Order: sequence, then C-alpha cells, then structure tokens
Amino acid sequence: MKLSPAFLQRLEAFPSLFQFRYSFYIPKEGKRKNKHRFGYGSEFSQHRKYNPGDDIRYIDWKLYARSQSFYIKNYSAEESQHVYILADISKSMDFGSPSKLDFAFSLSAGLSLLSLRSLDRVSIFLWDKSIRQNLTNLRGTPAFSKVICFLESTRSSHNATDLVATCRELLNMKTIPGPIWIISDFYDISAFDHALSLLCNHRFLPLPIRVLNRNESTFNHSRHCMLIDSETGNSQLFFPTESNKREYAGQFERLTSQLREISHAHNVIFREATTDHPVEDFLIRLLKDYQL
Repeated sequence: MKLSPAFLQRLEAFPSLFQFRYSFYIPKEGKRKNKHRFGYGSEFSQHRKYNPGDDIRYIDWKLYARSQSFYIKNYSAEESQHVYILADISKSMDFGSPSKLDFAFSLSAGLSLLSLRSLDRVSIFLWDKSIRQNLTNLRGTPAFSKVICFLESTRSSHNATDLVATCRELLNMKTIPGPIWIISDFYDISAFDHALSLLCNHRFLPLPIRVLNRNESTFNHSRHCMLIDSETGNSQLFFPTESNKREYAGQFERLTSQLREISHAHNVIFREATTDHPVEDFLIRLLKDYQL
C-alpha cells in the first residue's frame, strides 16, 4: 500500500506538544502505578527537608521565603518506554475501499511518529497466524522514514489470524514490557480474551483498536448471496429477509459487546475506528485520552 502524501503532511504538522502519557498498573508488583510522560524529562514528585550534602541547585527558594526552612525538590525519573504496534495483515483486513489494512497502516504510521518524536523505542510487527515481518528498536524522528518504507512494502497475507500464537512469539523475543497497540478487526473472540490475559500477565499494557468498515455491521443488499469467510473459506447462502437482516445486525452487535466486556474484565480500554473517518481525527481523540 502507499501512504498518502497528504496524510503524511498532516501527520508531520501535528504540534510537538501532542504526546502520549500512559498510566497503568503492573500486576506482578501490586498496585504500584507506573506513569510515563513522553517528551518532558523528569517530573516533580515532592519536597523533602534539606540535608547537608544535598545539591543546593534543587533548593526551593520560593518555599524558603514562605517557611524560612530549606526544602529540596524531588523529581521522579521518567524514562522512555518500549512501544509496540501489532498490525493485522490477514485476509479479512483487505475488505473495503479504502481497505481496513490501509487504515491500519496509516494508524500505525501515526502512532509510530508520535512515539518516535519523544525518543521512545518503537517496534512494529505485522501478523496473521504469526509474526510475518517486523521492524524493531527504532528511536528518534529520522527513523520514521524506515517506518514508511516498511509499511509501504507490505500487502495483506491472505491468511487467517492467530493472535494468541502471535503474542506468544512476541513474548519469546524477550521483549521489554510496555504499551502495545493491537490493530485488528478482532473476529476471534476466544483468541482476543486469551491474548489480553497473556499480555497483562507479562506486564504489558494492551491497547486494542478495532478497525471496521461500516458495511460490515449491517446487510444492505437486496438480493440473496453467498456469505464467505475471507479467512477460513466457509460459506453460507444468505436470503435478505427483514428478519435475517435483523439477525445479522444483532450477531454483529453481540460480537462487539463481547469484545467490550472482555476488555473491561482485563481493565483494558477497547476502541473502535471506522475507515470512513480520517485517521488523524482518531489520533487526536487518542491524544486527548492520554494527555493529562
């Protein structure tokens, strides 16, 4: 696929202050909250009384003027994180115009740039039944050109998906825990649940984004047709009666509800994006969620 030059220009024009800030619990370390803010260095934590030998550069002179006592400013270190992007390239992502795959790649590019700007380490994995291609350990905005070349050289795989096997393969690479964006249409409920459990248990922060084409949620054709699962090849004759259309829409909504419930059970935020809206609008909504 080819990333739109107009999209890349709009992406580059994002203000540099648009950065992510993640807050999440690390299960294996109790309920210690780990905060990370991209691009701002150290963050003020608290005051403590001055002790002989402390660096006088950290004395809070304004507080001294009020209290006539010396206090030192303590800062909490905010190190860069490893940010992972898992983009589904299976056959079902090839649906629509623009395709869900094109949207997923544009979204991957946007997430990459916003993280690279802040000197966080970015790794991109393209997957179906397993990880097919990867671009790892990128850092700094000059690396964004590698992201563009990598995404533009990839097409859909015409295979089915296995998110659990993909996550296991990722963990076997000895990856360092961090935020992990998972971009897919998530039609396999059991795999979705298992994958979230696996990632959370290994101290990752799963951030699933479901990419959809609006034509998937309702049946708008007036003539009977054959419904074919693009990944498994299974087919079923469908007659577009009003009751069948309602059942089709109902099943789709039940799938969506299950995905939301599973995410909620894992304390994970489940998001949806549709291909008829600009990717940059979705990115701005994400930034509003993560800027504190």
